[in-house]
Amino acid sequence: DAGLAKYDGNNWTLFNSSNTPLNYNSIRKLTIDRYGNFWMAVYPGSSSDYATCIAKFDGSVWQFYNNDNACFTFSCINSNLVFDIENNLWFTAGNPYSCPGTSTGLIKFNGSLWEVWQNSSIFQSHYIKNTDGDIIVQDNASQLSSSYCRELFIDSLNNIWIATLDDLAGAGNGLIRVNDSIWQNYSNTNSGIG
Repeated sequence: DAGLAKYDGNNWTLFNSSNTPLNYNSIRKLTIDRYGNFWMAVYPGSSSDYATCIAKFDGSVWQFYNNDNACFTFSCINSNLVFDIENNLWFTAGNPYSCPGTSTGLIKFNGSLWEVWQNSSIFQSHYIKNTDGDIIVQDNASQLSSSYCRELFIDSLNNIWIATLDDLAGAGNGLIRVNDSIWQNYSNTNSGIG
């Protein structure tokens, strides 16, 4: 829990709560977007399942996305933070077992709008909000079989693959592939997944 370390080939630089606006020093799920910006989930400690924010660092300026300017309540960020070919940030969050009361699902951030897909059985399971918290879209467009999305991968064709586990409602072990607005759910009833 020392913060973010940078090595330039000769020297180490440590970024933490004593010399940056970081509120905590436990950094997880570090990734870099196509413009060289660092993105990370910030946690209050190494044993915590609850993230306090997602931080973006361009090498000099820090930007933080938290409960005040994101479209969901920060909690368990399950998957790695990944970028698609259009530089949209994707991740999964929410865990009904270790973070009770969370049922977030799949999340996308394009730099100004947050888009969330939850279990399709939830009324208005899909929504888009801006960073001011204003709802832009709210509908039933989600086709997620479970809100408990565990892992996320984006392949070279920009297909988004989501591994789901059963949520507390009993929905969904399986794998989901999303390409644009086409969703394909794979489970033990329609594929070789056992």
